[in-house]
Amino acid sequence: MMRTITASQAKQNFGALLGELSHGPVAIERHHKTVAVVMLPESVASVPDPRQAARTAQKQLELQRLMRHQQWALSLLCATPSARQKQLKAARQGSNAGKTNSCVAPTTLSAGNSGWPARCLSWPNSCVVTRTAGDLPCGKTRLSRPLRLFSHEC
Repeated sequence: MMRTITASQAKQNFGALLGELSHGPVAIERHHKTVAVVMLPESVASVPDPRQAARTAQKQLELQRLMRHQQWALSLLCATPSARQKQLKAARQGSNAGKTNSCVAPTTLSAGNSGWPARCLSWPNSCVVTRTAGDLPCGKTRLSRPLRLFSHEC
């Protein structure tokens, strides 16, 4: 638990306050409300920044969403026409209604370990990974155009 002292005690006994910092941070109160926390500079680095943690978590969620959509696109591309129609029909009917950030169809590919050769084009904040027909795991040999999959990392 953090030691607490009043603001007037901190002013009158600042040397003693600095001595207490070796045991941990000290909270300074004024009118029964914490107005400051005094700690050693080494302790500041160990305190996580909540905004940075929130940004990191949001980036991770976005990356996971993009990977699910990439897998969904590949499963549609590699599926038989009848299986593709079933998956699209299920998606259009909203069988995914109660779920957030998830795809309708199960995929056979796992993110990141497909082993395909990729060519990255320079875009701000992202890259475009282009796959050619010979790269597809399902063995399709014809594509009307290169399949572009978006990812934050190459």
